[in-house]
Amino acid sequence: MALTGACSGTVLVQVASGISSGFSVLIGGILGGLLWSRFGHCAKYAPISPLTTPQKDQLANKTEHTVYESARMSSTQAVLIYELICLSIIISASYLAPEIHGSPRLNPVIGGLLIGGAQAASLFLTKSPVGVSTACERMGQYICRVGMSPNKKSTWPSPSPVIFALGMLAGSWCLSKTFGINPLIESGPISLVRAIVGGAALTVGARTAGGCTSGHGISGMSTLSKASFVTVWAMFSGGIGLSSILRLLS
Repeated sequence: MALTGACSGTVLVQVASGISSGFSVLIGGILGGLLWSRFGHCAKYAPISPLTTPQKDQLANKTEHTVYESARMSSTQAVLIYELICLSIIISASYLAPEIHGSPRLNPVIGGLLIGGAQAASLFLTKSPVGVSTACERMGQYICRVGMSPNKKSTWPSPSPVIFALGMLAGSWCLSKTFGINPLIESGPISLVRAIVGGAALTVGARTAGGCTSGHGISGMSTLSKASFVTVWAMFSGGIGLSSILRLLS
C-alpha cells in the first residue's frame, strides 16, 4: 500500500475515477493473483504428521479466534467496549483534525456509516462479508486454468469475487459521473514498475494473510477477530515504516 497509494479495494475506485496509476496497480494485482495461484500452496501451513479426527476436534475446541473468547467475556460486552473505543477515537480525531470547511470530500463519519451499510448489504445479498483481494486471486486461477492441458479435468472456481469487484468498479464510476465527484488527489507520480510490483505485493500479501484491508479491516475487525487485529496492526506498521524509508531516500 505504501508503494502504490492504494489497497485492493481502493485501486478499483482509482480505476473507475481515472487515476493513472490505478490501472497499473490493478494489472500488478492480477499478476500477484497469478503468482499466488501457482505458488501460493508453498506458503500454506501443513502439519508434519496428519491429525486424526479427535485431534482436529480437540484443536478446534481449544482455538480462540476472537478477542472476547480470549478475554473470557461475552460477545455483547466485547462489542460494547469496542464501540466505545471507536467512538472515542472518532471524537478525538474530529477535535484534533477537524474537516476543512467547504471540503468537497464526504464527511468521514458518514462515509464510515456507509461502509458499514455496504458490509450489511453484502452479508444480506451475497451471504459473505466484504473482501476484494480474492478477486485478483480468482483471476489468476482463471489464467492458470487456460494454460492447463485440455485433457486435465478441473472445476472452474466461482466467479462471485470477480463479479463483486466489477460491481465496485461500476458503482464507483456511476457515483463519480452522477454526482460529479472528482478523482482523489494523487500524492505524487508513481512509476510503472513501482505500481505493478506494488500491486503484485498487495495481492500476495493479502492472500498470505487471508484477507485484505477490506477483509480484515472491515469484516474481520467487526467480528473482533484476533487475526484481523494483528493483521491490521501489521499493515499500518509496515506501511508507516516503508513510507518513512521512502521519504528518507527521496
